[in-house]
Amino acid sequence: MTDQEDWQDPSSDTFARVEYDISVWVPCPPVFPPGYDRDRWAQECAAAFWRRPGLTYSDMDVALLSARLAKIHEDTYGHIPCHLAFIHLPDPRLAPLPVYVATWKPEGDRDEQLRAMTHANDTQAVRAPIIDEISTENLGTGLRVLVYLPVEDDPNAIGGALSYAWRIEKQQTDLRIFTVCADLGRLQRAIGDIDQLAQVTTIVPLPSEASAEDGSPS
Repeated sequence: MTDQEDWQDPSSDTFARVEYDISVWVPCPPVFPPGYDRDRWAQECAAAFWRRPGLTYSDMDVALLSARLAKIHEDTYGHIPCHLAFIHLPDPRLAPLPVYVATWKPEGDRDEQLRAMTHANDTQAVRAPIIDEISTENLGTGLRVLVYLPVEDDPNAIGGALSYAWRIEKQQTDLRIFTVCADLGRLQRAIGDIDQLAQVTTIVPLPSEASAEDGSPS
C-alpha cells in the first residue's frame, strides 16, 4: 500500500515526490487545508493506526498517540531545517520517529557538501561515523551516514543521527533525508524503512508557467 506526498521548495524549481507505504509512515504535512488542523490530523492518524487488525486499544491509547503526533508536528515546522516530514510508525505501540526531507539549491563542491549535510565530520561524535554510499534509481548515488552522539539529557547514553544526501545535477537540487533518535534500538529498527523511503523519493521539476496555463506537460 502506498500513497504520495509532493512538496514544493519555494527556493528552487523542483519538488520532492515521495511514494510512501501508508502502513509504515504517517505523512506530516507542513500546512493543512481550510477547515482542517493539526489536532484533527493527529487524532485521525492515531485512530487509523490503532484500528489495525489484532490490536487491542483504549481511547487513552489513541489520545496518547494523537498528542505525540501533534507535538512532533509542532516541533518540526519552524524548528527543524526541513520542508517535509514523515513519521515512522509500523506499530502504534512504538515511539513515533520523525524523518525529515529537505531540498536546497546546490552550493560548492558536491562531495564536501554531501559530507556537510550528513554531518560526516561531526566533531561531537563519540564513535567513528558509519559512512556508506547509497544509490537509488531516481536520485543516483549519494551518502548515508550514521553518527553516534551523546544524548543531551543523559551524558552516559548514546543516540544516533542518520542522514542521507544527494546532489541531483539534472534538477540542480541537493536533497537531504534525516532523523535523530536517542534510542539506538528504535533507530536501528527504522533504518530499513528509511532506506526504502529514499528509494521511492524523486526530485521532479515544476511545470513551466506556459505549460500550466495551457494544460500541456512540461
